[in-house]
Amino acid sequence: MRGLILDARVSMAAFAAVVVVSTFAVSSIAAMAVVLAYVVLLFLVTVGGLGRLLARLAGIAWVAVLIVVLNAALVRGSPLVAVGGRTILSLEGLHAGFFFCVRLLVLYLAMLVFLAVTPPAECARGLHTITRPFSARFASDIAFHAFVVLSFLPVFADEYERIRTAQSFRGATLRGGLLRRAADVRLLVVPLVVSAIVRSAQLAAVVELRGLKPRMGEALPARALSRIDYAVAAVTIAVLATAAVVSRRSMGA
Repeated sequence: MRGLILDARVSMAAFAAVVVVSTFAVSSIAAMAVVLAYVVLLFLVTVGGLGRLLARLAGIAWVAVLIVVLNAALVRGSPLVAVGGRTILSLEGLHAGFFFCVRLLVLYLAMLVFLAVTPPAECARGLHTITRPFSARFASDIAFHAFVVLSFLPVFADEYERIRTAQSFRGATLRGGLLRRAADVRLLVVPLVVSAIVRSAQLAAVVELRGLKPRMGEALPARALSRIDYAVAAVTIAVLATAAVVSRRSMGA
């Protein structure tokens, strides 16, 4: 099912529901694991296989380790590691850090799935369909800006890779101590920001010359939901409801 394209109304609602439920309605690791399993399954089906998933996880592994260590060190509780009778790491902090990492992973993978199943044109179409009953002009404006921003992301990523490759030949490898890495980041960020400004100015000029903004509504007619859209919506609701029930039972126990 790679290359699956969902109606933006369904993908946006599903993504928003995952964010809201994971943030406010799920408070146990068991319940969060239910949501994580579902999001991982969606990632494997729509984005890539296990290799790509592991590569994504490796990219944020240091963030997870830092979160766990900070929570274990800052949250008071039963001692996990103690020196001279003073608690250095706590069990409660370790649990809180691990739970936060799982939640972060859910949100991160959900975002990747959303971007994979909702291309810029479909996202603009969904926003236009949702907002058109309120204001046709506002619907065209928001659809246009969403299309431009999301279309610019791949260009921005390609530009980052080009600058990173060029700077790596000059010694910017993002390795070494903290000060060395900070200097290397500066060598990447400055040309990237300058390039983004130049490209955005070029894109704005093209848009104005072709008069694309007023015609966004005509180019994005609403479409009917498919069986896959209904299936994804139903499964998402069922999984999130199950996670909420599991969380409530875990807290009650």
